[in-house]
Amino acid sequence: MPSNADENVFYQGRVIYLLYTNDSIAAAPTNTEIDQILHNLIQEADLKVTDEGQIQDFLGVDIDQVDDKTYHLLQPQLIDQILEDLNLTRESVKTKW
Repeated sequence: MPSNADENVFYQGRVIYLLYTNDSIAAAPTNTEIDQILHNLIQEADLKVTDEGQIQDFLGVDIDQVDDKTYHLLQPQLIDQILEDLNLTRESVKTKW
């Protein structure tokens, strides 16, 4: 079932499925529920789906689970690229303390 809040988010039972172009994330309380959704996508929808494992890195975002309800999301590669594009790398910037 599609989400009312975002056209790229879908729900089925207790599984939340996020689709971004050809990448996606499935999240659920148990791995069994995620495995069932993957099976359905592969068998019933005839889609090519690969399980890339855990969600440590998705679309260049480093994702770390802190506890049951908290996650840290970082984009170090994007930050480094922006600093380089703006010529704000350590070699080109002087700091004062």
